[in-house]
Amino acid sequence: MKKILVLIFVLFVSLYADKNYVVINEDTYENLILVEKGSYKILEFSKMISKVKVNDSKTLEITFIKNKDKPLHILKIYAKDTGSTTIFIDFADQSNAQVEFSIIKDLSTIIKLAKKISPELIVNQSNGEIILQGKVNTNKDKRKIIKLFEKANIDIKKDLIDLIVVKNPDKMLRVKLYVTEINNNEGLEIKNSWAAGYKNYERNYLSAQEAPSSSSAFNPILANSIEGAVTLSGGLTAGANALGSAFNAGLVLNYLSSKGVAKILDETTLITLENKEAKFHAGGTIYIKIQTTTDKGVPSTQLRSIKYGLQLIIKAKEIVNGEYIDMEIITKSTQIDRVNQVDGIPSFTDKTIETSVLAKNKATLVLGGLIKSQDIKTNSQIPLLGDLPLIGALFRSKDFQEGRSELVFFITPEIVDVSKNNEKKVLDKSTKLIQKDIKFKK
Repeated sequence: MKKILVLIFVLFVSLYADKNYVVINEDTYENLILVEKGSYKILEFSKMISKVKVNDSKTLEITFIKNKDKPLHILKIYAKDTGSTTIFIDFADQSNAQVEFSIIKDLSTIIKLAKKISPELIVNQSNGEIILQGKVNTNKDKRKIIKLFEKANIDIKKDLIDLIVVKNPDKMLRVKLYVTEINNNEGLEIKNSWAAGYKNYERNYLSAQEAPSSSSAFNPILANSIEGAVTLSGGLTAGANALGSAFNAGLVLNYLSSKGVAKILDETTLITLENKEAKFHAGGTIYIKIQTTTDKGVPSTQLRSIKYGLQLIIKAKEIVNGEYIDMEIITKSTQIDRVNQVDGIPSFTDKTIETSVLAKNKATLVLGGLIKSQDIKTNSQIPLLGDLPLIGALFRSKDFQEGRSELVFFITPEIVDVSKNNEKKVLDKSTKLIQKDIKFKK
């Protein structure tokens, strides 16, 4: 057993030595040799060396290796630091040569990990730069690979050249957004008898449609969640959480609107990509002059833009397993306070809520509590609030001012895989059928 281990060790050492042994002849004098920092190369020349000079002694350390058969023919080159340098060699026959070196970081472990993410990845190193080529499946894989090199202390902006080809496009996120006013006082009776009222509404609603909704049959989970809550908006939140993708926000809001306890202030669809933001803004922008001074001490005037009103920012940080969305949702209310202005410049009151959530595809999130009636009372002297797009109706609402209703967002994200999306095919097919049925007159 010991003999086998010794043989394996000797074989390993010999293979490693062969890897680092370079024979230099007249055809390879000016070739570029790559060597990893902290490792070495053995250079054997065909002629006897009389003098060796290195361009940068901080980068390379050079020593002769004794050999009775080939005296002053073999050099050991040890790489002390990364960079590029050249060694100049004078031979005993009065000829000379130069060999260029590129000392690179030992990234073998990082490269192995990167190739586990994408086997088609090609990594090359030259002059301190890392060149990424080949193919990866998705941009997510590409970001993971670049993150690996960043963790290895590689300056990805300066030293990394990205030539990677992404085979599949990013998945899109289609977000259905309802901005609503929910009257909790008026909706108390509806909340307490949700099962009977909503069941009858759903039956009538579906029977009146030529193409019935894809929503499932009446689910008692929704009724139990809503009836067990203190307020209607709280019950809707609980019901949406319990049902997930089976919660039909449009149908529920239509029912509540028919009963006069919900007002849909805005209905819109936002489109974004994975790891990108989608923004919704109901309000305006005010520009304020700010006096500043340049680096040379010269006075300067700049315009600063500040958005007021209601903002919603949705970022799909990651789509997990094609079924879940890791989202960051920021809701922000900014109001102008001209009462407390200084030198003619108004103040601003802000309220921001940041939410991180892992939502299932097509599940609805219900968010409330961003604006309270106290906010309106505090700023009742500001007529501008009632003129804001969409939510101006909320600020003018007597129910809201007296605390009987609240602003509630219904957010339904849907994953759209562009590579599998057949909407264009359906549209093309429909267009052909329409053209077939239409008879054009000459």
